[in-house]
Amino acid sequence: MRGITGDLIVSSFRRKTINVIIRHGRTLNDASALGDIESDLDIHLALVDDIAAVTELITEPLTRAKSGDLVIVLCPDEETRQAALAVLGVHCLSRKPDVH
Repeated sequence: MRGITGDLIVSSFRRKTINVIIRHGRTLNDASALGDIESDLDIHLALVDDIAAVTELITEPLTRAKSGDLVIVLCPDEETRQAALAVLGVHCLSRKPDVH
């Protein structure tokens, strides 16, 4: 694990190792705004725009992903970002600002 927002979180989900990046935003352009999105395998996207459904919104692309795939989680605000981190089991990482 290297951190948050633009950095990679390596997550274990249902016996798969999945790479996760959390980004601030609501659109596909926000997901790739830093120009550093790369994956030799598939890239999946989760928009966490409903705090009440955060588990379902993140679980769906994690379920579809294969080991080694990349899942980008877009969070429009700090509240949804914290909820996404909790679902991923990462509670103690501090916020790093996006670099544009």
